[in-house]
Amino acid sequence: MNKKYRFKNTFLQNGGTNSDIPLLEENFYIRLSQIPNDLTTDINMYNLKSGVATINIPVSDPAEAADIMEELIGRTIKNNDSEYRDFDSNDVDIIIETLNSKKINKQKTLTDKTGKYSLVLDDETRRYVFCCGNDNNEKLAFSGVGVMIFEQSDEYHDQTVLLFQSSRDDLYEELAGGFEIDDFDSENTLQNTLKREIIEESANIFNFNDVNFDSYPFRQVYKNNYLYRCYAVFLDSESYGDDILKTYHKNKEIMRDNKTGLFKSLPPQWNETKDIKRFYLNDISKLYGSTNTELVSTDGDVCNISQRTKKTLLSMLTQNILDIASNDRLEIKSVQNITSDFLNNTTTYVVS
Repeated sequence: MNKKYRFKNTFLQNGGTNSDIPLLEENFYIRLSQIPNDLTTDINMYNLKSGVATINIPVSDPAEAADIMEELIGRTIKNNDSEYRDFDSNDVDIIIETLNSKKINKQKTLTDKTGKYSLVLDDETRRYVFCCGNDNNEKLAFSGVGVMIFEQSDEYHDQTVLLFQSSRDDLYEELAGGFEIDDFDSENTLQNTLKREIIEESANIFNFNDVNFDSYPFRQVYKNNYLYRCYAVFLDSESYGDDILKTYHKNKEIMRDNKTGLFKSLPPQWNETKDIKRFYLNDISKLYGSTNTELVSTDGDVCNISQRTKKTLLSMLTQNILDIASNDRLEIKSVQNITSDFLNNTTTYVVS
């Protein structure tokens, strides 16, 4: 039976209606009323907190939900201290995490001791906004932060930029993202968010944790009434060459293979990108004054970049930000990761 059909049947059996069947981009959860003994390791990897009788397990789409339910059926669970029984479909409910329930779970505002910095939950988008002041005592509100990674090498005879394909809409973008509660740390919030997003979205091929981004130029553009800040850094691609593209896909493969047991898919934040490409800066400058977002990558593929990426890149090119960024080439070293989680054996280029 088709996975999605199995999911739909289970969903309807548990009180849902056809109009309630969610789309793939919704946030899905499997709620277990009983927890099989051998799931402890997998559950802990998701940093989940179990209640008295239930635990919520995040999944990315209905097909994944169906896979997990199918794997659960027939597993032995503990009924009490001395009695065991088989896990069955009655132990599973499918629920949808709605905006209303998120309002209950998300803290509205976090403010530091000085009152200068805060993380505020936007009621409409249900995403956090970072608020701070500038040198002119103006209040700034950021919806996100990113980094544009530029390269220089003799091999390509031109400056290039690395962009990553979004799993959401297939558009190529810089590494970027929004704020989470754990990122909040006064004036360090922007950097904390960016460094986390770089690791997750690059499939662990880049680590900028030792870099002080405040030392590098940036551009700020408005997006949905909030500011988006994007830093510019220059890497000497001679230190990794085309290996960086291969390493990205190899890391993805290793992480998937390392995810064994019940939860074979990666946590959602590690699945936000699915490809990496290089693009010539000379080609990007040709987009100025045009509605076109198509670019040809250095390997000849026609790709579409996002409007935000186009706007930010053109702003950087016209403001001579690249000249400033290229004066400070960052050092890079390759590290093979030895860990106890799904990042084991992945390769990271540590930038400092």
